[in-house]
Amino acid sequence: MEKTNPVIACTLGFKKSFLVILSGVVCWQVAELEAQSGRPGPSESETRDELTQTLEELEALLKAKDEEIHNLQSKNSDIPDLEKEREEAVQRLQDLATRNAELEQRVEKAEQTLASSLEERDRAESEVQRVIDVLDVKIYDLNDLRQSLAKLIDK
Repeated sequence: MEKTNPVIACTLGFKKSFLVILSGVVCWQVAELEAQSGRPGPSESETRDELTQTLEELEALLKAKDEEIHNLQSKNSDIPDLEKEREEAVQRLQDLATRNAELEQRVEKAEQTLASSLEERDRAESEVQRVIDVLDVKIYDLNDLRQSLAKLIDK
């Protein structure tokens, strides 16, 4: 069974009592105004019918308000769950922000390592090209020496 808030229960009881009193006051005011106007008022059964209709309308309005209160109470019970979900989402966002910062640092470090590796490769290529040039000169010199020796032997 659903727990009813005592303040709301008291308010609902007060509303019902107020509606009954209000309908009586309206009936009395109608009778008084009719007496002052000098015209005959509606019969007692007509007045009773009007009051019954007014009371039914007020009860329907009261029922609608009760449903609205119930809906608001049920939404109010969802608030702690929604707050918990919000806190969890905020925590996930913070975790993702931390993870993102870590990944950005790793990317930056990888870019620095790549730049350093490219510079080292360029230096190695330059050194290899220098060695190739030196070896070309040595090969040319050795070829020149071989030809000179071959001429000497032929003489």
